[in-house]
Amino acid sequence: MRPIVLAVRQLRDHAVAVCRVVLVEYRFRRYSIDVAAADLGAPLRLDRTQSVPPNETTGADLTRSQRSRTAAIHRVLRIWPFEDTCLRRSLACGHALRSLKPALRIGVALDEGGEVLAHSWLEFDGFSLGLNDEVQYRALRSSR
Repeated sequence: MRPIVLAVRQLRDHAVAVCRVVLVEYRFRRYSIDVAAADLGAPLRLDRTQSVPPNETTGADLTRSQRSRTAAIHRVLRIWPFEDTCLRRSLACGHALRSLKPALRIGVALDEGGEVLAHSWLEFDGFSLGLNDEVQYRALRSSR
């Protein structure tokens, strides 16, 4: 592919990523997590089933275009004036990949010192995205 075409595509992906991150920031500050996640296309999932074990992650099932969109979101969030959190990344990537019907998961784990760690990631049919391989998180579940 010619460099100029690639540059235009990357510029477009980054401009759209900025818009997605602004939308996530607005929803994140205005609504509860479950409402914001549902509005952004990645509803919070608190059921007892898991599509994949929590330590298996891959983005290999994404198309080149989808990988480009998520990479642009990660680059935008690295320079975002607010804290770059896994929740913001998950919500923005969930919006970018909403055609895949992702679900937002939030999990917890204990580190060696007994401190509670929290993390969020996306689950799709058969794979997860944004999961930290070094720590085995247990997905939160509804008490109902």
